[in-house]
Amino acid sequence: MPKNRFLSLTAQSCYVALTGIALVFKPNMLIELFGFEPAHEIWIQVLGILVFSLAIIYMNITKENRQVAMATVLSRLFIAAGFGLLVVLGNAKPALMLFAGVDVLTAVWTWRELQNK
Repeated sequence: MPKNRFLSLTAQSCYVALTGIALVFKPNMLIELFGFEPAHEIWIQVLGILVFSLAIIYMNITKENRQVAMATVLSRLFIAAGFGLLVVLGNAKPALMLFAGVDVLTAVWTWRELQNK
């Protein structure tokens, strides 16, 4: 594991890894917690594998990778905006914004770390 990493990306990595693991092994426990219908297809577990892969990337971004770190800020803000759009269009329940909130908070945290270095 890299020694010179962003604390915000380490936190994001832990959050994303736990989410990915939950989606793979106990998907309905997680999604029902937020008021969504139980999943019965494999796609929620496929999503969990993809989500977990993001945790690996986040954990390995070092402070020398400033452009990559900034790309994660932009992608997390994009994800939050996308979740917001799904809620506004009525395609998802407002509980989805809890996930968006974590992404926004850690994106701002990473952005601040980039500004301070």
